[in-house]
Amino acid sequence: MCTNSSFKRRILHKAHTVKRNGKPVQIKEYTQLWSLDLKWQLFFYIALFTGARRGEIVSLLWSDIDFSLNTIHFSKSTAVVKGEVIHKNTKTYATRQCIVPDIVIAAAKKLMHEQQEACLRLGDYWKGSRGKQFQNNFVFIRDDGSQMHICSPRTEFKRVIQIYSTNIAKDETEMIPDDLTLHDLRHTTASILINKKLDPRAVSGVLGHANTSTTLNIYAYFFHQSSKEAASIMADALLDEPAVVNHR
Repeated sequence: MCTNSSFKRRILHKAHTVKRNGKPVQIKEYTQLWSLDLKWQLFFYIALFTGARRGEIVSLLWSDIDFSLNTIHFSKSTAVVKGEVIHKNTKTYATRQCIVPDIVIAAAKKLMHEQQEACLRLGDYWKGSRGKQFQNNFVFIRDDGSQMHICSPRTEFKRVIQIYSTNIAKDETEMIPDDLTLHDLRHTTASILINKKLDPRAVSGVLGHANTSTTLNIYAYFFHQSSKEAASIMADALLDEPAVVNHR
């Protein structure tokens, strides 16, 4: 289960040598309290609970989040084309609304409050909207209030994986594969929903696929496994002896 404490860890740094001014310096073993910045907590929450694409999350405005209904509305995306950042429709040209748990909304409220304080503190340096127009600001921003770069989430995701595997994982079995990508969180969302027997049409709606057939094709293996489990359940219920279903 994801909690705020999940993003705080005491990290043990082993003794090591670094170079300073061209000379080796021995660093003694020390412990550091590491925590994940709130904006990244919210970003990864949204990625996992909605299965949204990176460009869709980076494009969110505060007006896209309904704090009273616990919903997030996805209607646009951000991408880099020939070195230029562009804003466009979602991949399927469709909009969708996802309901999220309270922990996501709580993190969003806290982040918005932090940004409102930053807006007042930075004065003319703030590049986002102010006052009644604050809702038009991007949820995920740089320090000056402008939209976060589309590549930043991928960089942060890799950094978190490295920190976990190097300093938190107890052994190699707990390490996260280096080739895991941010987009894999989307596949994680899909596999969990399918494993919990959510209707394919509902899974497709959450992921923002244009057609249910797209979802069925991409995640055919997981649906196949669910079908096998269904066969076993029905056989056990209707036959006198427990059924043996080939799970290859």
